[in-house]
Amino acid sequence: MRMLPVLALGLTAACWPARDVTHVMVAGRDVAVWKPAGPAPPAGYPMIVFSHGFTGCNTQSVFFTEALAAAGYLVVAPNHADGRCGTARRSAGGFSVSRPQPEASFGDAKSWSDSTYRDRLTDIRTILDTILRTPTWNGVPVDAQRIGIAGHSLGGEELSSVGSRHPERVAGLIYLDAGYSYAYYDRSRGDLGIDLADLQKKLEQLQPGKGPEDPRHLIEELLATTLPGFERDLKEMQKNLPVAPSAQATLAQVPPITQAIMKGRQKYTDIRVPVLAIYALPDTTGQPSKDDEERAAQAKAIETGVPSARVVRLPHANHYVFLSNEADVLREMLDFSASLH
Repeated sequence: MRMLPVLALGLTAACWPARDVTHVMVAGRDVAVWKPAGPAPPAGYPMIVFSHGFTGCNTQSVFFTEALAAAGYLVVAPNHADGRCGTARRSAGGFSVSRPQPEASFGDAKSWSDSTYRDRLTDIRTILDTILRTPTWNGVPVDAQRIGIAGHSLGGEELSSVGSRHPERVAGLIYLDAGYSYAYYDRSRGDLGIDLADLQKKLEQLQPGKGPEDPRHLIEELLATTLPGFERDLKEMQKNLPVAPSAQATLAQVPPITQAIMKGRQKYTDIRVPVLAIYALPDTTGQPSKDDEERAAQAKAIETGVPSARVVRLPHANHYVFLSNEADVLREMLDFSASLH
């Protein structure tokens, strides 16, 4: 994979004024497009696909995507089915993101399933297939060897799927406060929701007519890794019960969106492309929190488990790191991109 060009992003003279966003339909999905400024490289422009977070929007981060386009990138961003078609706006007091309703409501946990994840993943794959079908797309020559994917929050799940299953298709992955358990599974810690779903699927295969003709490998896997891992999760849960409400009450307090996201997750452990993972750590409050503990553990897991990963911890940032710490994020992207080959 050849080197991605250095992201100028307003930091050097090689930056041109950004062009306005346009919208095209790709396989029935609205895709926001920022065409690159400046002359095309001989092999075509590099491309960044941006995947928004749960109930985010493809145009919520216009100054981020405009900066990439000004640096010479073709930037495309699908509106996933859970998207709220809002736009981030900068003001003297910070920024705000408008929140219209998504085309389909996933606030109800019952509405979320394995297929919901597959729909998001299909969006990314369809965009890559469509754009790379010919050397030029929408009037823009594209270098198929210089493709990156950036994802915010839940968008990290799509990054890990591509990086695990189709590493040959991308030069690098950028996780924007997105490297959580749904994006990278930490074997040393486990995850109760992911492990429970995995156990249920494997137990289902033991029923007559629903699994392999020879179940010995499945049984060995259950005894060797799946059941011991789930036992570890239960012990951790049990350890926390004395200082927590009843299990049922705790479950009832979990927001529906969180319950929804817990469904359909997979164990991604083998990400085989260069990774930049940026975390808001600690968050804007500066006070220790459970979320900070989770972020810190996941950041360490990716740092340890993905040899190619550069992990950046941004203090006093918030979940929208590309908005709260725009200059830091763009600078890290510049350094990361310069290192890719």
